[in-house]
Amino acid sequence: MKDGDIYTVDKIVGHRRRRGTKQYLVKWEGYSDSENTWEDEKNIFCKKLIKEYEESQRKLKKGNRQVNKKKAVPRKSKKDLPSSSRCVTNDWDELVDRIVSVEKNGPILVVWLLFKDGKKDRFPASEIHIRCPLHLLEYYESNLVFCEDGVNDIK
Repeated sequence: MKDGDIYTVDKIVGHRRRRGTKQYLVKWEGYSDSENTWEDEKNIFCKKLIKEYEESQRKLKKGNRQVNKKKAVPRKSKKDLPSSSRCVTNDWDELVDRIVSVEKNGPILVVWLLFKDGKKDRFPASEIHIRCPLHLLEYYESNLVFCEDGVNDIK
């Protein structure tokens, strides 16, 4: 197929926001799931599928609100850190509310996240660099301390 060809969308299987633009994870008709791609909303012409996907997401969120929430219990051991399979996508911007703290656990930096659903969990900083780098940058910027007298007083 050439660049000008039009592909048929089978279904919408996910969404995210990148640089202020809403994107959808598209399953293409006749292609395997491994060939799904992220597409800007403006480039998808099957508005009916987008509407169906958005409605299913609203129903899913509504159903999740009715489930009893359990309090998260902090883990003590770094070997208990969750694997990368916690979320299907590498973009956690939609899921994370904020970074609560960063702590050193031996040679590893551990980042505590507060998710929008109220759960709190910790991950290695190396994973946060990939999954939600903007939240990490915002956290670091908000915790910077500047010297008033300049660099001459730094020891």
